[in-house]
Amino acid sequence: STAVALNAPIQRGMDVRFASRLLAGAGSDPTKIWGGTLLANFVAAFGREALVVFGGPDYETKPGRMLHRFADLEGAREIGQGSGIFVGGLEAAVSAVRQSQARPDDFLF
Repeated sequence: STAVALNAPIQRGMDVRFASRLLAGAGSDPTKIWGGTLLANFVAAFGREALVVFGGPDYETKPGRMLHRFADLEGAREIGQGSGIFVGGLEAAVSAVRQSQARPDDFLF
C-alpha cells in the first residue's frame, strides 16, 4: 500500500535547486534520472505557482511525489481504486502546463 502525508504547506516559488531536490531527492542529479531538458521545463512550468507541501521527515531525502486528478495523464496511476487521486505522469504534466492544457495548481507536490 501507499501512504501520502500532507503536513505543512510550503508557499514559495520553485527555483532550480528546489526543483532538483524535488525531482531527484537530496544529493542526486535529476538530469541523470530524467534527462537534460526536464529540469528546465519543470521550472518553467511550475517555478512561479508550484503547490508544494512537506510530507514529513521519513522520506525527506527521497524524490517528491506529484498528486493530481488526471486519469488520462500518460504515466499516471490511481493511488486507490475509485479515489480519483493519481500519482505519476510528471513529464506529461510538465508538457500539459507548458501547453496551457493544465494549470500548475492542478498538481500538488
